[in-house]
Parts: sequence; C-alpha cells; structure tokens
Amino acid sequence: MTLPTSAAFLTLAVTLAGVLGIAGVRYYRIDRPIVLPKPRGPYLVGRVLLDWTGDRRHRELMTFVWYPAAPGTVGPSAEYVPGRWGELAAKGGFPIPARRIRETKVSAIEHAALLAGRHPLLILSPAMGSIPADYSTLAEDLASYGYIVVGVTPTGSARVVVFSGGRIVTGQDGVDLDHRDLAQPLVERWVGDFTYVLDRLAADSMFQQHVDWNRVGVFGHSFGGAAAMHALLMDSRLKRGANLDGAPQGTEITGLTKPLLLVNGEPLPPSQKALNGKILDELKRICNSGSGGCRIQDYPEAGHMNFSDAAVWPSRFPIPRSHFGLTGIDGPAFLRKISDLLRGFFDEM
Repeated sequence: MTLPTSAAFLTLAVTLAGVLGIAGVRYYRIDRPIVLPKPRGPYLVGRVLLDWTGDRRHRELMTFVWYPAAPGTVGPSAEYVPGRWGELAAKGGFPIPARRIRETKVSAIEHAALLAGRHPLLILSPAMGSIPADYSTLAEDLASYGYIVVGVTPTGSARVVVFSGGRIVTGQDGVDLDHRDLAQPLVERWVGDFTYVLDRLAADSMFQQHVDWNRVGVFGHSFGGAAAMHALLMDSRLKRGANLDGAPQGTEITGLTKPLLLVNGEPLPPSQKALNGKILDELKRICNSGSGGCRIQDYPEAGHMNFSDAAVWPSRFPIPRSHFGLTGIDGPAFLRKISDLLRGFFDEM
C-alpha cells in the first residue's frame, strides 16, 4: 500500500527533524568551551615552558613547569598548549572540535612570579604518546598547594612536540606489554631526561633558589609511571615515587629502598586476563622486594585515561567512552581524589 504524498512527506519531515535534533544535541554536548577544574590550594599557580638542549646528550626537551605563584600576581592565563604545538596536539580528539581542545581554559598564569621560599619538587612523566599538558588538572592542583611540578615531554615518544624554534618531532616509540624487557633502552632514555632536567633546574636562575632539594619526588602515568619506578633506583636525588596505572617496563625492579605508591585503575579486558594477572603479580613483587615502604591503591572504577585531563572532556557521543580508555565515573572528582592521594604521599618527604 502506498502512502498518500502528504503522509510520505510528513514521515520524511519527522525523520529528518529527528536526525537534526540528535545531531544538534551531539553538537551542543561537544562544541562548548572546556574549562579545567580550578586548583583548590591556597596559592595562585604560575606556569612556564622551558626549551632545553643537552650538549652531552644532543637531545632537546620541552618542559612544562607549574609552581606556586606570589600573592597578588595578575596576568594572562597560560595557553593549554601554545601556538602551532597546540594546533597539532589537539588533533585526534574527534568528535570534539580541535579548537575546543586547543582553547581549553586553565588557571595557571603565564610567567607569574614564583612564591618566595623553598618548595618541594615533583617530576611529572606522562603516558606514552602524551605530553605534560594532558595532566594540567593534577599539576595545577598540586602547585596550588606549594609544589613545583616539572612535566617532562619525552621527545620521540610524545605524539608531537613543537620546539620554540619551530622544529617539529612526531612520536615513533611504542610499548609491547608482552615483551617488556625490550623497553629498557627507552626507560633509560626517559630517566635520563629526568636527571638532565633536575640538573638544569639546579642551575636555572628562576628555580635554583626555590627548590627544596631534600624534597624531590617523581610520579608518572602508564609508561611514565614505569619510568618513575626505575628513576628511584637510578637518581639518588629522588626521595620517593608514584606510578599511576603503569605496567612494569624494562628489566625487573627489585630492592627499592625508597617509598613507592602504586595506583591501579580498571583491569584489562577479559581477553587479556592472563596479562593483567602477570602485571599485578609483578607490581606485588616490586612492593614485596623493597625496604622503603610500598602501598598499592586500587580504583577499578577508573579507566586508564581517567588519570589525565581526558577525564574532564565532554562526552564524545556516539563513540563510547571505553574506546578512549575512560569510564563513566565523575572525572573531576576522581582527579581531585588522585591529587589528594599524591599530595598525602609526597607531603611525607
């Protein structure tokens, strides 16, 4: 039976209106300003980007530094990721418009005066493919409580780096969880970056007199967390470290004499149950073999990327959050919980 022309037109119009309505809702949900949670501590937050090249290592590094700012400081907010780097780094956030990610609003004041006195220092090591700016929520919150947080961008491992002179380096490195021993040279390169950055900070006119060198720690996410554990063995200046949802990488770690905090998110999918068990067993062995004190904190409700700013991005409907390593938990609330956990741990330095 054929519908009358008017009825067919009405059906088409209703269908089209429904499709446009769904598209409009989706657009509204993802095309709006992204504002990171405000830091909760008593201090304003400053941020600078430093471009350093090591003569001995012939390796250039971009470093993000967040720090407590002097009272009464005013000035423009920092860009989430500046300039051309921001444009390139924002790609891949589909269906969130790249400009929304690039224009993410942060609280840090660009080049603010540093708060007087000496402050504890934390090295922040991102996940493979990530950059320190992806953890701005955690870094700003820690800095607002008096920490200098130094985010090291791993050149060649970050998805993209744009140096101050315009040179662009894209990431080529990867991770093979089934053959972790092969990652040892990469682990050593990352830890070498930490050591180099500490050396440069000790000679930097802005920071050398403001770092409490008896209170220096390291934390990282994913591969960055694995590198943080190795760094405790390889650099005596680091007093304690935290690994946020990072599987062990490189050679086996034994005999740690410094405090270690291990934070685990949701387990790997059921298809990777054996690998998940292997990872957890290894983390327990690292804890049990050490003498510095070790704590394991589990958050099975948190996806792997809930430890980053991706946790506060708008829903990328219709693509499920699980596709991006996220769960449906309250992202800002979880990051506040992780910040409190890190602060409580590092306050004991």
